[in-house]
Amino acid sequence: MTGIPKKPFVYGDWETILDKHQIASQNISCGQVVDHCFFQDQTGTWQAWVQIRDTEIGRVFTRWEQSNSFHSAPWTPRGICWKADHPAGESVGTSPHEDVIQAPYVLRDGAQYLLVYGGGPIEPGDETRQVCLGRSSDGISFVRERNADGFSRIAIGPHHAADAFLLKHNDEYLLYVGTQHFTVGNAQSAVIIRKSRNLRDWSEPRVVHYGGTCGTHTHSSQSIFVCFLDGYFYLFKMGWSSDERTAVYRSTDPEHFGHGDDALIEVLNASAAEIINSNGQWYLSSLIIPDYSGVKVAPLKWVEDVEQDKD
Repeated sequence: MTGIPKKPFVYGDWETILDKHQIASQNISCGQVVDHCFFQDQTGTWQAWVQIRDTEIGRVFTRWEQSNSFHSAPWTPRGICWKADHPAGESVGTSPHEDVIQAPYVLRDGAQYLLVYGGGPIEPGDETRQVCLGRSSDGISFVRERNADGFSRIAIGPHHAADAFLLKHNDEYLLYVGTQHFTVGNAQSAVIIRKSRNLRDWSEPRVVHYGGTCGTHTHSSQSIFVCFLDGYFYLFKMGWSSDERTAVYRSTDPEHFGHGDDALIEVLNASAAEIINSNGQWYLSSLIIPDYSGVKVAPLKWVEDVEQDKD
C-alpha cells in the first residue's frame, strides 16, 4: 500500500561539517573531497566515509566521526580507512599514485554493516570497472568479502561501473550502480540495478533510468541514492558535480524510474547528495563547490506533492 506521494524540500542554512583542511596535519595530501556517506556505528556514534581524490596515492577513503548531534561541526577526522587492494583484484594495472576506489556507501543490515564501493579497473587500460563489498560487525573495522578467487568484487560492469548504492527491500538486496560510457537510448550513461538474496549471486544488470535533466553525457548518472518512503522509491542522481544539480525521480517500482524526466519530481541545488535521517530529522548533504574542500549539510523536509495527489 502506498501513502501520499512526497517531494524533498531543503530549508534553512547550509553548514560545513567536513573540511579537508582538518586532515592536512595527518600527512594526507589534501586532494578534492568528493563522494561520501553517513551512518551510525554500533555505539550510536555518527561515522562518515569520505573519498579524497588526487592524493599522492590516488583515491582513498577517510573516516570522520561525530559523537554529538549529526549536524554539529566540526567532525573529527580519523585518517585513511580504506585504500585500493591490488591482491583483492582492485584497481588492476594502475600505478601507485593513481589507485582507484570510488563512492563508498554503508548499509546497516541488522547486526552487520555492508560497505559497497567502486573498485576501479579489473584490467589494465581501464576498460571495465567493478563494484566491491566489505563487512563490519561494529561499523568501525571493515574487512573485504572475498570470493573463491580472493577478489572483493561482487559485480563487474557494465562498462565503467563507478558509483554504487545498496538498499534492502523485502529481504532482497538491491544494488544500484551509476555507469559511464554505457549507451542506452540517447544517453551515454545509465543507472542499473542488480538483485541478490545472499550478496553472492547477483542478477544480470537491468537499466532503471537514463537521461533527463542531468544530461545524456558519459557522467550523467553519478552519485546514486535511493530512499523508500511510504510505498514510494525516490532516486537521486546527478550529472557533472560542478553543476550542483541533483535530480529526484519517484516510482512505486524500484526497478523502473522511466527515462528522461518522465518521473522527475524535483531538482535540488546539491552535488553528490546523500540523504540522512537523524532521530526523525532529515538532512541533505552536498559537496562544497567549486573548490571541493569539504561537505556541507542542510535540513530537509518531505512535503506532500499536492499536484501529484490531485491526479
